[in-house]
Amino acid sequence: MTEEPQASQEHAGPEASAAPGTMTVEDLAESFFFTRSLFHPPGAAQWAWLTSSGTAMLWEALAAHLEIEGGAETRSSLGLPASAEQYEVEFIAAFEVGAPHPPVPLIESHYTRCDPVPRLLHENILFYQAFGLRLKPSAGETADHLRHELEFAGYLCQLEAAELRGSGDAERLTQIRQARHEYVTRHLLSWLPAAAEKACAAPSPWVRRYLALVLALARRVVAGAGPAPRKT
Repeated sequence: MTEEPQASQEHAGPEASAAPGTMTVEDLAESFFFTRSLFHPPGAAQWAWLTSSGTAMLWEALAAHLEIEGGAETRSSLGLPASAEQYEVEFIAAFEVGAPHPPVPLIESHYTRCDPVPRLLHENILFYQAFGLRLKPSAGETADHLRHELEFAGYLCQLEAAELRGSGDAERLTQIRQARHEYVTRHLLSWLPAAAEKACAAPSPWVRRYLALVLALARRVVAGAGPAPRKT
């Protein structure tokens, strides 16, 4: 998207010292950007980021805060394979190729059958445009791809945090919060449970863990963001 809220893969995320389950709106924004980065296409730079100590720490902190299922092993490790080459093979096999479709498609329209695909894509685009975003001309994915949806959800959390630090206009805050709740409910939680269930059948543990983390994050946003960010 243009006006991209997070240009790099440097994310703060929830502090490891914070109590489990406690996340500010700022934490939620960073968490959405972090999970979006997990789904970047494989490559040398992506592998270096995934296997960095910083990413490992962020994964452990976020998995603990969201209390994702799978026990201590799932919460302490991404479950990556031994090499970048194997990760690329597994990524493509899970998300990009298959007959008649990949095992775990990362597009909303694959799972949501109640609306025609053009209408679903248009609704996503209208949400983006309402808050000043649009897909980059070079974007290789449709408007309903998970990466775009995670970015937009994070952007809405970021807007709320900025408004709270600034004027704190009640009408603007209500608009942002309602849009976030509606968008996450309609365009993430409408299909992520099914995607996470499909991921459970994947032979690669990281596929299951990625989808479990994203689903837990979306559910947390709808349940409530927790304490508001402190004004500075």
